[in-house]
Amino acid sequence: MIKISAKLVHHELKTPVSVFGHRWDDVTCILATAEMDGVKGQGEGMPIFYRKDEKVDAFLPQVAAVDGILEKPQDRRLLAGMMPSNGARNAVDAALWDLEAKLTGKRVWELAG
Repeated sequence: MIKISAKLVHHELKTPVSVFGHRWDDVTCILATAEMDGVKGQGEGMPIFYRKDEKVDAFLPQVAAVDGILEKPQDRRLLAGMMPSNGARNAVDAALWDLEAKLTGKRVWELAG
């Protein structure tokens, strides 16, 4: 089984970012970790505030819900049926790709074909 955990990470931006009339001087994102056989993969995701009104605080329970369910990194294909399409799923997906790359000694682009 793969242990999946997450934490919120706050970043102060060196330069403000503006998208669709919204401006950010700082961001809070989710950092997911997928661990198997002592090897860890990590991935990061952000909520899309301006388009989906996502809340980063809702991400932690979503990640906790998939902890211990997946048996191998390739099971990331199952995430679409287990998690909503958002920054939390993106972070877990990226962490699983990173984990598989570290376990196999291949680069993610090689795994993706």
